[in-house]
Amino acid sequence: MKQQKNINFFELLELGLIYEKKAQQIICDKFNTKILSTCNNYRYDFETLTNIKYECKFDKMSSITNNFFIETNTYNMNIKLYKKTGILSTISHFYILINEENNIINYYIIDTIKLKELVFKKGSKKCCLNKKTNIYSNGFIIKKTDIIENSNFIFSENV
Repeated sequence: MKQQKNINFFELLELGLIYEKKAQQIICDKFNTKILSTCNNYRYDFETLTNIKYECKFDKMSSITNNFFIETNTYNMNIKLYKKTGILSTISHFYILINEENNIINYYIIDTIKLKELVFKKGSKKCCLNKKTNIYSNGFIIKKTDIIENSNFIFSENV
């Protein structure tokens, strides 16, 4: 198994936002469109002028685990709040799944409906606790090969 430098939640969040901006650029270039809006309320990440909504997810651990984690809900222990998130709350048409492999960032696009089918047919449940934020993330582990076989590769770049 590969060794991984410990990265905290906020560093991962920042990386995810960087890759989300890049995904916006890729979609605009690939489909000759522009960004209509962005959203930060668990429903979608950005929408194009063609009214197509996208959700972006960067999974730093997928290069080590050979899986993607698809979130379904969170539980905030500090305020005792349960919230549907990720695949259960999105209104996106497409997910853009992003991972790092051998110092290359890969972008895959998959229809949200197809991803939901994969999650509930082939996924295995997983729960993670972020000890710094005291928030549980619940979701499903999906094999990276299942994602690759059911999505379209759209872009890669060196780290």
